[in-house]
Amino acid sequence: MTHFLFAKLLILNLARKQATVGAKECTFRITGLHLLEEPWILLNRVAFERAGTIGWQASLFGLQSQLVEYQKSQLEKELASASR
Repeated sequence: MTHFLFAKLLILNLARKQATVGAKECTFRITGLHLLEEPWILLNRVAFERAGTIGWQASLFGLQSQLVEYQKSQLEKELASASR
């Protein structure tokens, strides 16, 4: 139930951001990420630490989404330079 609430809050937060940016729709895809054990342990520990400070249940999905959003401009630059 907590994962559902977290996902709902994340979706609502993204929807608010989208509404301020423009009329662009927000879509989601369900994926499975295959990670080596060491990065997975690190991400899992950070998710649990954040959950302790925020008071929510740990979520690797939320952490991964935040990391991608944080690096979005860098990833777009890399993609643009690769397609030239």
